[in-house]
Amino acid sequence: MNSESLEVKRHFIKDKIIIGIDPAKKKHQAVILDTAGIPVCNSFKFSNNFQGFHDDMWKIIKTHINDLSPNNVVFAVEISINLWQKLCVFLAAKGFTVLMVSPLFTWHERPKINNNFSRTDPKDALAVANCARQGYFNFYKNYCTDMDAMHRLSITYDKLKEHVAQTKQRIRSQVELIFPELLETIEIDTDTVRLLLRKYLSPEEFRHMNIFLEAPECEKVSQKQHGFETLKRIKEAAHQSIGIKLTGELLLAEKLTMLCWLNQLSLLKEQSKLVLDQMVTLAKRTPQSVL
Repeated sequence: MNSESLEVKRHFIKDKIIIGIDPAKKKHQAVILDTAGIPVCNSFKFSNNFQGFHDDMWKIIKTHINDLSPNNVVFAVEISINLWQKLCVFLAAKGFTVLMVSPLFTWHERPKINNNFSRTDPKDALAVANCARQGYFNFYKNYCTDMDAMHRLSITYDKLKEHVAQTKQRIRSQVELIFPELLETIEIDTDTVRLLLRKYLSPEEFRHMNIFLEAPECEKVSQKQHGFETLKRIKEAAHQSIGIKLTGELLLAEKLTMLCWLNQLSLLKEQSKLVLDQMVTLAKRTPQSVL
């Protein structure tokens, strides 16, 4: 945050009444600061439901504020996890300016209140309001439907990519235990390896692999990057493996586990592509798009 934008925010907030809110799952905690930054009442709670939003909150606020207009009153909300979103959307729809305060700022504000970092709902509501009074906030903005959709999808895409990385690591960890030499003969994150792991897992199975039968399919999925020679190296490595020996039900359990990871990875990749394609479609429709 540069000094110029901070001054602009402080200028905006200097003559406003601030209602600071610490959101929670069941009840939100709120406090009201006058234009001098002094609490006009004890902090109060209102339920995170229809009754709390449409009735209870306003009854308390109206007992302490005569001019409850968007030009006179702003709401500051801590943006912790996703508890703030419904409230910000609701308040913005009422025409109020909503200020989003980072939990990092409120964490630093806590010891200024009573010389320690202890956390209570009333204290955090006051910390949120104090941060807003000092200009440490961002303005909540309403975007067009396409922009909101892209934002939602970008979060989904990021989570899917995390799951893809986790699943790939699970596959790699399993191979490291059972047939670690496979990692030295071919890059693990390839369609060729995933094709083979659906059929073979233990070094014993790879030793009995029919290279002539598998080579054409490997050439197809790898666009001829892997074929007979690669399979030959894998088979040779299988004869000198130090991997855990698997037989009977244990081998079946490990093969089923590997199949689960491979199927999950395939599904995650398909879902990621669907989300990414829709993001591109939406991006092309927005005025800011340069695609």
